[in-house]
Amino acid sequence: MLVFVFQIPEDIIEKIPKPVIPAIYTGIIALVVELMHGEILKKHKKEGGAFYSFWKAAGIGLIGLAVFLGGAATYGYYEVADWDVQAHDSGLKQFEKCEEEAMKLYSLPDNVQNKEVMAFIEQIGIPKWKEGLDILNRINVIEGIPEELQIQNSLLIEYARLRIEAFELMLKAIKYETTEYDDTIYKKHARIDEIIGQL
Repeated sequence: MLVFVFQIPEDIIEKIPKPVIPAIYTGIIALVVELMHGEILKKHKKEGGAFYSFWKAAGIGLIGLAVFLGGAATYGYYEVADWDVQAHDSGLKQFEKCEEEAMKLYSLPDNVQNKEVMAFIEQIGIPKWKEGLDILNRINVIEGIPEELQIQNSLLIEYARLRIEAFELMLKAIKYETTEYDDTIYKKHARIDEIIGQL
């Protein structure tokens, strides 16, 4: 039954009323007992033979349930994923490396010249964010990826796009020595903070 239940697609199992599966296997068990032991049990009862109490049967049932749940948990834990988990995890690690490189912008010394900041943004910051965005777009279309990871990846994609846009605006602000983009940069960083809070 355990193997059978785990083979049923999730969208179908959700549509089956909860009492149906227990009713099916209880009916199967009753039929098997009747076919294999029915005559013996009837004879035993007719001759006044003893039967275990309901409470003892319930206790044995609970022990059986514990074994069943342990088996189900083990099966679920060791079940082989039907999508490429390794490619996804590897992609996320690559994205983290790109992010780490790009975010070094914020650890540049205070006395660094504007020319060096601009060079960093143009040569390292923006290219690393774009590389990271490409990686995220690649892993988000892995076949069979769970929905919760697609949602997480979509947030990361938005995060990477916002970082690119913010870096481009910072580059313009430094290049043209203007505060014109400050409000837009602030709004992008506010949304970035929201996304980080959701991840």
